[in-house]
Amino acid sequence: MDRHVAAYRDEWRAVLDDPAALARFEPHVAGVEFLEPGRGRAAVLADGTEAALFRDGDGEVYAVGDRDPFSGADVIANGIMGSRDGVPVVASPLHKQEFDLRTGVRLDDPAVSLPVLPVPGPSPSARP
Repeated sequence: MDRHVAAYRDEWRAVLDDPAALARFEPHVAGVEFLEPGRGRAAVLADGTEAALFRDGDGEVYAVGDRDPFSGADVIANGIMGSRDGVPVVASPLHKQEFDLRTGVRLDDPAVSLPVLPVPGPSPSARP
């Protein structure tokens, strides 16, 4: 086992440390047109904020913070999207707390909320 550990080479570290190798990678910029209705997607916004993006059946797109305020895990994008009394919600996949996607407020405790973020636009390739 020691031989395998000693021979380990982190390929990604080598790429990050080599500007010429790193230049071969371009960031993937996907827009909201790739969102599936009823499903969340994790995204990193242009300012580095981690977001959970959702599209409802009518095409409305919502962006909230991806960090669950109870567990501290970045999992909100994996939550269950639905509605409660006509309010679009996402239920945390860990503890099932429901948050209003329009305001970020937890339905059962308004003192707890997710940050509401600006909705990104379409990908650059989809723009006219």
